[in-house]
Amino acid sequence: MEEQHEIITCTPPELREIANSTVDNLLPQKSKLKYEKESLKFDQWCKENKAQHISENVLLAYFELQTHLKKPSSLWSMYSMLRSYLNVHKNVDISRYVKLQALLKRFSQGYEPKKSKILDLEQINRFIQEADDKHYLDTKDYDSDSNEDEAVSSINACPLVTEKEINRKDDSYILHLSATSDASCNILIGTSNNSCEIFRLGENRLAKLETLENFEHPIIGVQFSPESNDLMYIATSLGNIQLWDLRTPQKFVVQFTEKKEEGSSNDLKTLACFNASANNRLLTAGTELYKGEAFILFWDIRNTTLMGGYWESHTDDVTQVVFDPNDADKLMSGSVDGLINVYDVKHTNEDDALMDSFNTESSVEQLCWYSNKGKDFISCITHTADVQLWSPDDAEPYAHFRRSDITKAMKRKSEAHCYVAGAHRLLGNELLILAGSNWNDGEHLKCMSTSNKKLESFGTLKENRQRVRCSVFNQYHNLLMTGGEQGILNVWNVNLNV
Repeated sequence: MEEQHEIITCTPPELREIANSTVDNLLPQKSKLKYEKESLKFDQWCKENKAQHISENVLLAYFELQTHLKKPSSLWSMYSMLRSYLNVHKNVDISRYVKLQALLKRFSQGYEPKKSKILDLEQINRFIQEADDKHYLDTKDYDSDSNEDEAVSSINACPLVTEKEINRKDDSYILHLSATSDASCNILIGTSNNSCEIFRLGENRLAKLETLENFEHPIIGVQFSPESNDLMYIATSLGNIQLWDLRTPQKFVVQFTEKKEEGSSNDLKTLACFNASANNRLLTAGTELYKGEAFILFWDIRNTTLMGGYWESHTDDVTQVVFDPNDADKLMSGSVDGLINVYDVKHTNEDDALMDSFNTESSVEQLCWYSNKGKDFISCITHTADVQLWSPDDAEPYAHFRRSDITKAMKRKSEAHCYVAGAHRLLGNELLILAGSNWNDGEHLKCMSTSNKKLESFGTLKENRQRVRCSVFNQYHNLLMTGGEQGILNVWNVNLNV
């Protein structure tokens, strides 16, 4: 401390003033007041308890008291803000306090976040049929769900390029989609009856290339390999991810699983999501809760051996794992516990790997990386049909579109029928939000932009005939592919200049 004081006193006053001004601007400006408020609460507590120096023991005592007042997800958010503030203004790096992190993790164990209640389609229909019109007619709103001028809707229509109905068994849905990035792209779909179909888009037509059937367990995701249009990853819930080659479709090429050797009796965790890195070096999967813990598993794609995993950052099912398309070492995960975590996967130790943690105060359904002026941002769709936009520098979303906002932007009347079908990165500084309405079998579907923190509709997919369950966007050719509950694969031309 004496050496540091000597350095400061030897610094000319005008340079100290510039340095102090620079330090004041290191925290994100939008959330600066929130950071300062959290720090003031901590400083006040230190004064009341005569704690003159910041140490791990002081923070352990402070956070121990907070465990009786806050939820685990809120504690992690508070920890993240204090970590940044104390590092910038006090030169104290609390990320090195191992005991403090252990306290937070111990408090998170067994925590079950409160989940919002959502009416399913059967409950909505029963309400429409049975509820008293005298009191609930405005809520039912069953004569019409649209506030939109039909002429405007026609002008802003996104034309249908082509469509194909899959070979449906037991009224199966299309639940998963992946596509290659070229104009004549390959499209891979995963269905609710544990099968996959592959199509080729050429001359505005879809031609079926192959059908892969007889998967023993539900398919939880599909993805084309970043290296080849013929290689495909298909993941099933019972702990395995298979690599298939379209040129030899009789059997999968390799399988990634937890089993370390043939005949191993290891219990397989139930997978909920997976993703391959942009450089095709790492494969990761998120699991449902297993013996009270949620895992993020890693494989080196060059061999099928399980490398390891993280299992301390989430307290409920991991619903999303997504590598940054511009940085193969950066991974984000989302969970039912409401947290979005960002990791540097070069680190095998989870504490070292965890870069940021954001609390959505909801349940994460879908995550997407997108860029703005060369900087990474995160979009989050929650299970309550909200859209949150996050900057890695902020402790709260810089934009939050609630279900009511989305309903208004779609020019719909009934909030209960609206849903968010997907979020996709565009080549520019924009994000495409795909939203629909359950009204009339979910036929209404719109593309919306999020420019200037506003949600604006720019295209209607008028020929849609189903509720959409999955979508993928080819940003190089402005092609949007959707699949849904009627088993129809649609390809749309999205006009981004409207």
